[in-house]
Amino acid sequence: MRIPKIQEKAITTDVLVIGGGGAGLRAAIEAKREDVDVVLISESRAGYANSTATSIGWATYLRKEQKEGFFSRVVEEGGYLSNQRLVKVFIDDVVSRMPELRDLGVDLELRHAKLEFPQVNEDQCIPRGHGEVRGMGLTKPLRDKAQNIGVKILDRTIVTRLLTSEKKVVGATAIDLEKGDFLTVSAKSIILATGGAASIYLRSNNPRGIAGDGFVLAYQAGAELVDMEFVIFCVPIPQTEKKLGPDLFKKRMKQATKELKRKDERWDFFTGFPPEAHYFLGGVKIDEECKTILDNLYAAGEVTGGLFGASRLGGSALADIIVFGTRAGSSAAQNAKNKKQIDLNLNEVRKEKERLQDMLQERENEIFPDFLQGEIRAIMWNYAAIARTEKALNRGLEKLEKLREQASLLQAQNLKQLKEAVKAINMLDLAQIVIRAALERTESRGAHWRLDYPSPDNTNWLKNVIIHKVAGKMRVAKNPVIMTQLRSPDAPRRIGTGWSGYISI
Repeated sequence: MRIPKIQEKAITTDVLVIGGGGAGLRAAIEAKREDVDVVLISESRAGYANSTATSIGWATYLRKEQKEGFFSRVVEEGGYLSNQRLVKVFIDDVVSRMPELRDLGVDLELRHAKLEFPQVNEDQCIPRGHGEVRGMGLTKPLRDKAQNIGVKILDRTIVTRLLTSEKKVVGATAIDLEKGDFLTVSAKSIILATGGAASIYLRSNNPRGIAGDGFVLAYQAGAELVDMEFVIFCVPIPQTEKKLGPDLFKKRMKQATKELKRKDERWDFFTGFPPEAHYFLGGVKIDEECKTILDNLYAAGEVTGGLFGASRLGGSALADIIVFGTRAGSSAAQNAKNKKQIDLNLNEVRKEKERLQDMLQERENEIFPDFLQGEIRAIMWNYAAIARTEKALNRGLEKLEKLREQASLLQAQNLKQLKEAVKAINMLDLAQIVIRAALERTESRGAHWRLDYPSPDNTNWLKNVIIHKVAGKMRVAKNPVIMTQLRSPDAPRRIGTGWSGYISI
C-alpha cells in the first residue's frame, strides 16, 4: 500500500469559521463586514451537501406584534428547558434578520398561511428556486455573497482538532482532502458552525457526513455541552396509523411498549415506516453573543444547545442559523479586532500530525473506518434512539467501550479513508456523550423518552445537563435552567417531536 505523505502548510487569519452550511456562511459574511480577514473551512463544498442546503427551506418569520406570544410558544415547546436569554435575543432578532436575507441575494418569499400543525408558525420565509429542496436557494446566494466580499473558502477540508493555549482557543489543525496538506490555522477568533449529528444513528434524514464533529472538537478543547440527550426523530405516526388502522395501531403500540420495557433493548414498532434521526437540540453551550466558556471560541446553529430546550417548533432551526450565525460573526470579528495573534503550541500540532499519520500506517490486525462507523450507528439505534431505558443505555455504553479498544487499530489507505477515520473516532466520543446525558436525565420530556421514567418531573428536572471534559475525564453536572420571564410550567408537557407526530404516553 502506498501511504500518502502529509505536507504541512500554515495559514493565519483573524476569524476562522468551521462549517459551510447556513450558519457558517452567514457568520463569515457578518465577520467580513467588520473588515477582518475571514477563512471558512468546509468538509464538503460550502453551501452544498449540508443540512441547510438539503432542507425543505422554510423558516420561522415574525412580525413585531407576534414577539410576546412566540416567546411563550418556544419556551413551552421546549419543556421549559430553554435558556430564556437566548430565546429573547432570538425573537428580537428574527424580525429583522430574516427579511434582511434579500439584501444578501436570497430570493425570499414572506408567506402567511394557516397550517395544519400548531407546532409550526403561520408566518414563514421561503427561499425560492431549486424545486422542493429549497435550502439551496438560501445557501448558494450566501456562498456567492461570501466569496464576492472576500471570504476565503477552503472546500473539502476537514478540521481535526482545535488548538488551545491557557484555556484560549488559538487555532486549528485540518486536512485538505484534495491536496493532502496538513494545515495549521492560527486565528484570533474561531466560530464552530458544523451542524448536528443525526448520522450517528443507523437511520437519519441528514446528509451522511453530519455526524457531530463540531460537538467533539468543542468538548475535547474544554467547552461545555448542554442537553445532549435531546435528539428529534421524525416519527411517521400518521402514516403508520393509516396503514394499520386505529385499533390495530393502538394495540401494536401497547404491545411494542411493553415488549421494550421487558427487553430493555431496541425499538421495533414502526415496521414499514421507520423513524429517522433528524435534529440535535443540545450542543455547545453559548451566551447571547455566541461565546463559549473558552476565550476566542464562538458557535452558532445546530452545533449549539440551550435555545430550544427539549423540543422545537417547525421552521425555527433555519431561523436559528441566520440569527445566531449573524451574532457569532459580529462577536468573533469584534473579538479579533481587540486581540493579538497567539503563537500555536507546536507540541500540540506535532501530536496531531503524528496521530493522523499513524492512521495511515499499515497494521497486521487493522479495522477500517466504515466498519467502526457502522457499529456505532447500530449501537446508537438499538440502545439510545427514540425510546430509552437505563438497562439499554448502559448496554450501549458497554458496547461502545469494547469498540474503543478496537479504535487503536483504525487504518486508512488514502485521504478519503483518513477523513472517515477521524469522523469515526469523533462519533465514538459523541455516542458516549449522548448516552451519558440520557442516563443522567431520569424523566421523559420533549424528545427524550425514558420508558423507566415515563413522565416529566418538574420538581427535580427543570435543569440542564452539562457535560464537560475536566482533567481528561468526562464530568456530568446539572444546572438550573435560566428563566427570565416564564418561571414554571403549568403542567407536564407531552413527549415527542412536536411537528412530526407525537407519541402520547
